[in-house]
Amino acid sequence: MAEKFIDILMNVNNTEIRQALEAMFNIVGVGKDDTSETTKEIVGDITGDVTGDLTGDVTGDVTGDLTGDVTGDVTGNVTGNVNGNGTLGTLTLDTMTPVNAVAAAAKLTSSGAMQPAVHAVSVLTNDTTDIDDTKIVTIGTTVYRFMTTPAQAYDVLRGTSAANSIANLAAAINASGTGDGSDYFAGTLAHPTAYASASDATTLTVQVLIPGDEQNAAVTESDDAGWTWTGADFANGTVAGVTSAAATLTIGTRVYTVVDELSETNAVAIVDQILYGGDEATLLDNMLVAIDAGATEGTNYSTGTVVNADVESGVNTNTTQIVIALVKGVIGNAIAIECTWANTDWDDEVTNVLGTEVAGVDGTVGSKGQIAWDASYAYVCILANTIADANWEKTPISGTGVLTTDILGNVTGNVTGSASEVPGDVNFSAKLNAAQENITHSTDVTIVFDTEDFDNGSNFNVATGIFTAPDTGIYQLNVGVRLVNVDVDADYVLVVLVTPSKNITIGIIDPGSILSADTDAFMIFNGGATVALTAADECYVYIRSQAGASQVDVHASSGFSGHKIS
Repeated sequence: MAEKFIDILMNVNNTEIRQALEAMFNIVGVGKDDTSETTKEIVGDITGDVTGDLTGDVTGDVTGDLTGDVTGDVTGNVTGNVNGNGTLGTLTLDTMTPVNAVAAAAKLTSSGAMQPAVHAVSVLTNDTTDIDDTKIVTIGTTVYRFMTTPAQAYDVLRGTSAANSIANLAAAINASGTGDGSDYFAGTLAHPTAYASASDATTLTVQVLIPGDEQNAAVTESDDAGWTWTGADFANGTVAGVTSAAATLTIGTRVYTVVDELSETNAVAIVDQILYGGDEATLLDNMLVAIDAGATEGTNYSTGTVVNADVESGVNTNTTQIVIALVKGVIGNAIAIECTWANTDWDDEVTNVLGTEVAGVDGTVGSKGQIAWDASYAYVCILANTIADANWEKTPISGTGVLTTDILGNVTGNVTGSASEVPGDVNFSAKLNAAQENITHSTDVTIVFDTEDFDNGSNFNVATGIFTAPDTGIYQLNVGVRLVNVDVDADYVLVVLVTPSKNITIGIIDPGSILSADTDAFMIFNGGATVALTAADECYVYIRSQAGASQVDVHASSGFSGHKIS
């Protein structure tokens, strides 16, 4: 193994990696090759075993300090004079197989329709005759009394007409008026469970704030014969509430509820609601943007819903949605997941935790420049690595050869063995296993190329579609995207290659300028760029279909590839 190490040290062309190797052994200074005197200092501790012959002549004097401990055995012959202080012994190269951290992931799969939670609704209707003085209207446990002169909280001003009185009642229910007696009396608070969502001269629509069947038994009553409700309670109202028990999705500490209509549409926003949208494909699209708190807040999911602190969305199709732990490592395997939707299950409904689609793995802790070896690979830690990082790069050790190296000034010797350059050739090619369908409109959607043709260096993540540069250099990146089901009514369709230094437009087009109808709608974008990347820089591809419908699909023939040039 030491022979392979010396081979790499003497032949590595990558300056950063070579310096990392030298830094590991604290080698300082350069030997002087002549027949008189060589001055050199070697500072640091060297431990380990070296097996092999160091054969050569020292034709002059080596003067300097060998500072540090060299313990063990050196097998070989050194001929010459060495003047200096130090102890010769064994050089040890530790062996291990470091691993990069992997984020846990799980997949939700739908096989059919589910039932979203539904808000209960009831309507109060008058016969155009104004309500009589002291008459009451009851919603749940709250009683509103109509008075010509309001005198206490929850007294509603009896107006000059039925239309005026019903408008005052709506204001009292929502506590949206003045509350000074000109509409209702001071101290009247907003109804705790219901909201006046609409009213006109003859009708008042009242919706339960929280979707579900919990308020179905709440009474809706009036003691004025000309003012009547749809039913005696919400269960017998215009729309009966449908339970949310079969409409919840748990991810980590968050519980999302799928609803037929966002509460804020007619009442007030309730966080972590996901709009059903009419079918499972739309629901999964809305789930994706809710998890990531995307651009359609208040439309596809409720206002106030924030980014999930435990996971991010991954590959999305018409029937599946992958979620990925934000923190890499086995910690992600403990994130709770549960789904109560009909015909929809996580890939593990037994343990109900992340890690069944992809198991989380802890990374090997390492310092920047650290080197490790096993029987097949040489490893370099390009940045400090924790259990949640992925900064180890590897290269195969292969072949044989004879090298003459310079260790102490004029000491020469033969070392057998060779290895490929660290970190080795960097190249990848990825594609889609299946079409990425129904891209959410008016949103930058990452194309997650989830299948690799090859990935030398393991720098491409099939769960996220992101390529991470292993080290600093010049890279060539290539993108080929075929789109189908393009909406002719979209303002534009854009495909972009994202790099830290700039965004590169692969293609942009106005569908309406070239397509006559959706049935003609397909297009192909090809392009690439040569870019300078720094170690750990991330690159990916996104599509944006502005306006129109969420119908465009990224065809499975699309691909993303790249390689390091220098």
